[in-house]
This record gives sequence, C-alpha cells and structure tokens, in this order.
Amino acid sequence: MTFADEAKKAVTPRAALPVIGVLALQLLFIASYIGVLHAPKATA
Repeated sequence: MTFADEAKKAVTPRAALPVIGVLALQLLFIASYIGVLHAPKATA
C-alpha cells in the first residue's frame, strides 16, 4: 500500500473540512494584513 492510499483512507471529509476552513481563514488574515500594510504612510 502506498502512502497516498494510506492517506486517502486515514483522512475523512469530515476531518478535512475543518482543516481546510482554518487554512482559508488564515489566508484571509494574511491577505488583509498585506492589503493594509502594502504601502504604509506616515500620518503625522
């Protein structure tokens, strides 16, 4: 049995969905910080 076969058997959609959701949330946080801080300017 290959590693890919074992991984497919071990990872269920019910377990993978929260992991994918957390990764998507982290990517949104990263994108928001990049969007806000891509060209900072001094306000004073």
